[in-house]
Amino acid sequence: MKRRLFRRALASLMLPLLCSLLLPGLSARATDPVPEEDLDALSRGAEMGRYDLSAMPERYKLPATERGRIISLTYDNAWEETLCYVYLPYGYHPDNRYDIVYLMHGGGGNPGSFLNDARQNQMFANMVDHLIEEGTIRPLILVAPTFYRFGHTGRSLQDSWDDLNAFSQGEFLDDLVPFVEGRFSTYAETTDEASLRASRTHRAFSGFSLGAVTTWEIFINHMDIVAIYLPISGDSWHLGRGAGAQRPGETAQLLADTVTDAGLTADDVLVYGFTGTKDGMEYQMSSQINAMRGIGDIFGDNLIYRVREDAQHLLVDMDEHLFYMFQDVFPAPPKMHP
Repeated sequence: MKRRLFRRALASLMLPLLCSLLLPGLSARATDPVPEEDLDALSRGAEMGRYDLSAMPERYKLPATERGRIISLTYDNAWEETLCYVYLPYGYHPDNRYDIVYLMHGGGGNPGSFLNDARQNQMFANMVDHLIEEGTIRPLILVAPTFYRFGHTGRSLQDSWDDLNAFSQGEFLDDLVPFVEGRFSTYAETTDEASLRASRTHRAFSGFSLGAVTTWEIFINHMDIVAIYLPISGDSWHLGRGAGAQRPGETAQLLADTVTDAGLTADDVLVYGFTGTKDGMEYQMSSQINAMRGIGDIFGDNLIYRVREDAQHLLVDMDEHLFYMFQDVFPAPPKMHP
């Protein structure tokens, strides 16, 4: 019986990675066969997140014993040299393969909203360190870029929209992805189109606020190389500013058409959105997600949406949203017992 393509591809993350951890020097491959009984929890999307969404425990905000490395890098795009931060998990080794998550800041932010090499924003990096150290999530490579051009973080909404469009339509694929994935070990064998397509289930894009707007644009422009989308507190503006609330049905249909036009189905895409009850973007995001849920043939169990009680439109709440999202989307493989 034919199984879901997306479920099988996502499941292939688990056992190959486990082998690479147990046998140093063995490179896992996304194409390794995986028994049906070892399908990843993502195949049960509707069941994800069924735990208490209370505040993240304080210990996750403090430094872990095993800390990943954050490095600052600059790369050239079409108009300037620009900064990004890359998080390499503790024990990173180029012989192993790692899932990669691109993290986009919100309006007025910068790559340091998630990461920086001085660890001035320590909560997010500390949280990831702890989750990896305790074996809750598998080791990840994280990349924090910016969509702002020329360092203009205070640009108007229209200018910011222009900037994030330039990033999502060109810079992301043309410059950032080959720069990062050509240097660090992901599931992409090379950075050519065929390899990026083959490794799409090991690549995620997430963003907060205008970063979530960017995430929806990556969905529309790069469905062929990215399978996992984690928007936080933001709707799609592709049909106009605030279109997720003002034109939810049309927006949902556009996103559904993006999937089918790529020759894919709901089983090939994971959308996991998060916001808070006191977040000013909750109405826009909920309107769009509810419309997407109405297109059941395209957005089925692999469309997940969580609204945390009392969470606001703040970076500290964004960090806590990701605390739960990462556990759901990137669980560590089960430990083998003698």
